[in-house]
Amino acid sequence: MKPEDDNNKLWELKAYSDADFAGDKETCISVTGYAVYFMNVPVCWRSRGQKSVTLSTTEAEYVACSEVVKEVFYPATFKTSTSRITIADSCTLR
Repeated sequence: MKPEDDNNKLWELKAYSDADFAGDKETCISVTGYAVYFMNVPVCWRSRGQKSVTLSTTEAEYVACSEVVKEVFYPATFKTSTSRITIADSCTLR
């Protein structure tokens, strides 16, 4: 991400997510956790049970990843009168 008025300075935004497959032994609900860092400062974090029962570790991780992607891209939809945020062309998932 970068501010439109400053052509050379990039804003660094990192997001991490993880899931605990069937972490709640009573209900078999997986637990999602994520943290979002802006310029190496944590700005958003959450840990909660997933809304549905997942059938595999991969599916639980996918649900966790989709939650953090929604958290990152939602603010980018806002446009203010003074600046506009643009998203970089590449996104790396690890």
